[in-house]
Amino acid sequence: MYNARNGLKILVFGLCLWLGALISSQPLSAQANPIKKESVICLQADKAGQPTYSTAVVVLTGEQDCQVLTTYEAVQGASRLTAVAAGYNPVPAKILRFAPEANLALLEVPIPKLPAVRLGDAQLLKNDTPLVLTWGVPVLSGSVLTSFEMTSRKGTFLDLLNRPTGPVARVRMEQPTPDNTSGALVYAPSSGELVGISLSFEASVRNHFMRFMIPVFLASALSSNLNTSSDAVVNIRVLDGAQAPVAAGGTPPEEGLTTTQGVMIVVGALVLVLGIAYFVLRPKKKPIVPFSVVPLFPESMEAAFVSADGQLLPMDKDVITIGRGQDNDWVIKDASVSGRHARLRRPRHGSTWELEDLGSTNGTIVRGRRMGRSDNVRPGDIIQFGHHYQVKFMTRAESVMLNSDSRPIIHG
Repeated sequence: MYNARNGLKILVFGLCLWLGALISSQPLSAQANPIKKESVICLQADKAGQPTYSTAVVVLTGEQDCQVLTTYEAVQGASRLTAVAAGYNPVPAKILRFAPEANLALLEVPIPKLPAVRLGDAQLLKNDTPLVLTWGVPVLSGSVLTSFEMTSRKGTFLDLLNRPTGPVARVRMEQPTPDNTSGALVYAPSSGELVGISLSFEASVRNHFMRFMIPVFLASALSSNLNTSSDAVVNIRVLDGAQAPVAAGGTPPEEGLTTTQGVMIVVGALVLVLGIAYFVLRPKKKPIVPFSVVPLFPESMEAAFVSADGQLLPMDKDVITIGRGQDNDWVIKDASVSGRHARLRRPRHGSTWELEDLGSTNGTIVRGRRMGRSDNVRPGDIIQFGHHYQVKFMTRAESVMLNSDSRPIIHG
């Protein structure tokens, strides 16, 4: 009886998981979602002969066409752009304006009167404000985008990071999030306002529980017709669409190619059930938010470099070498980091260190931008060597503040 009772419980639990997965696989327009599916665009970008998929959102609508916002990374280097709106056949999309450093692009889609979303201000968000990440999942016939379904993940607002080209926000996700979320909508369910556009896994922190988002108020630089925060001061270099490495127009895909809806629901439900079962049954591991746990600096140390996982890096030399080779002062065991990657020089005066890239293969990123030969690094800056490894130049005051609550403390 004991085993039979437990078996029945497991069966009921499995059925609940399956029903939950089936419900979650339905379009968000059928659920309580303030973002209408008609306001979402699924994009196919043909890059070097390979299709990539991303999401865009309608921000301006007209009698002949509409304008949609997405990330620049979603369209960069494409030879053709194809857009699909709910209930419409695929059409060619055209870049109107773009801001490569801010990672934003404004596109024109020849579909009239699509509903535009309401824009919000990410600067008004408080820490732990609930947010929802929503994106289009492409439905294909061969390699042709024919329609899309919508899916979402819940998260919370973490903070805004300032960059020379404008701020970028971090969102902490409740569940692991797929890699391809470029252009995904980030909205506040409490107000129904769009507050940001998500970057992809590659352009974020390469952490399935975190995403970077571009605040939508930056898009006011792309069009004066977009609402913006009254106190947002942003200096963004905006380029005309004719300068984009994307061929205008293109041949639309053939019409009438569809996938059986019933097959898609069954396959989607099966994939979701297996995915949920995997995440339920696998050992739970609490995600690590980069720089959320930091050492408590000694009183004699006014500033220091800290790795993303909370390690205090040695600073006992005037010149510090960084790289994958064992003869470096900071040895980084990452394949994207060069053997002798970069060099730091202690300042003679003040707190600004000089950072020099030693001709590394994958470059060094400072304050969100790939640096040239050298740059100055000051407290608050985040440096990324190669594709993954990050360090932050922090002050002792910041380390004291981050260790003043109930967070774990790692003594340096």
